[in-house]
Amino acid sequence: MLVVSAIALYVIQNNVSVSMRAWMLIGASTLGTVFVMGILHAKLQRLYNVRAESEQKAHQDARIDSLTGVGNRKHITEIIDKACAEAGADPEMALLLMDLNGFKQVNDTLGHQYGDELIKAVARRIEGWIPGSDMGRLGGDEFAILVNAKDEEELTAQCEKMSKVFAEPFKLPGGPRKAGGGVGACLITNRNDSSDSLWHADLALYAAKQAGKPYRIFDEAMSKLEDRTKRLKADLESSLKTGAGLFVEFQPIVSTLGRDVAMEALLRWDHPELGLIRPLEIVAIAEKSQLIAASERFVARQVMETAKLHQHLRFCLNVSGLQLLDDKYAKWLETTARANGVKPSQFIIEVTESAIAERLPQFAAAITCLNRMGCQIAVDNFGKGHVSIPEVQRKGVTVVKIDRVVLLDAQEQRNISVLRASVELAKALKMTVVATGIDSANLESIARQAGCDWIQGYHLGEPTDLSANSRLKAAA
Repeated sequence: MLVVSAIALYVIQNNVSVSMRAWMLIGASTLGTVFVMGILHAKLQRLYNVRAESEQKAHQDARIDSLTGVGNRKHITEIIDKACAEAGADPEMALLLMDLNGFKQVNDTLGHQYGDELIKAVARRIEGWIPGSDMGRLGGDEFAILVNAKDEEELTAQCEKMSKVFAEPFKLPGGPRKAGGGVGACLITNRNDSSDSLWHADLALYAAKQAGKPYRIFDEAMSKLEDRTKRLKADLESSLKTGAGLFVEFQPIVSTLGRDVAMEALLRWDHPELGLIRPLEIVAIAEKSQLIAASERFVARQVMETAKLHQHLRFCLNVSGLQLLDDKYAKWLETTARANGVKPSQFIIEVTESAIAERLPQFAAAITCLNRMGCQIAVDNFGKGHVSIPEVQRKGVTVVKIDRVVLLDAQEQRNISVLRASVELAKALKMTVVATGIDSANLESIARQAGCDWIQGYHLGEPTDLSANSRLKAAA
């Protein structure tokens, strides 16, 4: 614009012919136009670059999990679809699906901020263990990872590696914390897409947890398992409301002096079409469908009907960590027991060692309340090395149920000194020691030599229903 003004001023101040003036002004105008257009073009180019960068960032953000910084469900779904499309006749890639054990309880008891820190720590650990892999967070505590694997042998090696993610405690703001998890896996083929692959890996993950394994690899038999699982979930929920097909069996716990001292209550389910459902499957279905608390309270109510008729016996109730985290459970148990004419002191509340190890500080309030009511607290499956006897005793545990593997180890080593030392320590702390899984005279002998107070197992008595339990009949 300055050029145009200068030329116009020159024309006015000098005697320039009319035609020359016209050409000079046209040329100046053209130069001005070009100049202005150049400026506009530069501005438009900058705006285009900013918009392109913004769109690229938005595209990336749409595929990034905001909490962990790894890919999100959209990202992992896209790369699984791509891997399926590029897969040949023989697999080259595999999908691992991983989630944490008891993550909901972490959020419920310690808060979502703590849970978020745990999720971020898990994401960093996965990146460290399997570098260069494509991974994504599907949501909650669930991660999907694409890895190289041409066959089941290579996939097994990848699963082994992934399961070690949980070997060491995670470093969190509140201090180190152990966390467990499971892995389900499947090979990527051109016959499937992301939906099929994720479904297969999820079936394998469920199968792993049901079997108590760190990982499982998908096979076609698992599809039938899923159909069965869906049906049992719906049927169990209905049965817990009506009681149809559900009943409780009792396994005796015997003192080394030879008399019955307690009965462990065990839930059984006679399905109208599928027959007797295995106890482990009942627990797995109840946990998967969030019916574990309802099933445990169902058992407790059934036991109370028996307990009031046999007040010389104590009754063991298996309770999940979820129940002990519920601050209303102890009050419910006391109120329901007294309404049924039963003293709370007749109950021994059993919690597994693994559950105790994960959340012992969070269980303290419930344990204190149950002890105050007169209930005893037992740590079941003891001996896996998760917690020590003094540690649980300080928190109010009064009964230690030694796991069968400890007895088997003593049998194989032909040395019961370690077992005897543990028993003596528990007794010194005024705790009762129960040896479980006694299925032979030899294991019973080992338990007695170690000094256990009580013994339990099929060698001493199988679980039976009340009508067939001659021990209870005799005592009635």
